[in-house]
Amino acid sequence: MSFSLSQYLFKKGIACFREGRYQDAIGFFTKATKKDPLNHKAWNALGVSYSKNRDFSEANTCFHTALRLEPECDAYLENLKKNRVHMRIHSQKR
Repeated sequence: MSFSLSQYLFKKGIACFREGRYQDAIGFFTKATKKDPLNHKAWNALGVSYSKNRDFSEANTCFHTALRLEPECDAYLENLKKNRVHMRIHSQKR
């Protein structure tokens, strides 16, 4: 049951993300990861959403979790690398 609910929440998060409603997407992806902590796709999507909201520290944590769950996923590693660049750029602007 929790797996199907997690997938439902994930899909709702994707819909919000596509509409540019990143804060709403974060809410759905967070719920998806709570229902299924092994849902690496939801962890990655949560990271991307946090990054879009310029919360690079939270994004970093999510990407690390996604990679821990699915270490061979090049897309997750690439997202982590991009997020680190954003973190450096953002910290230089302060």
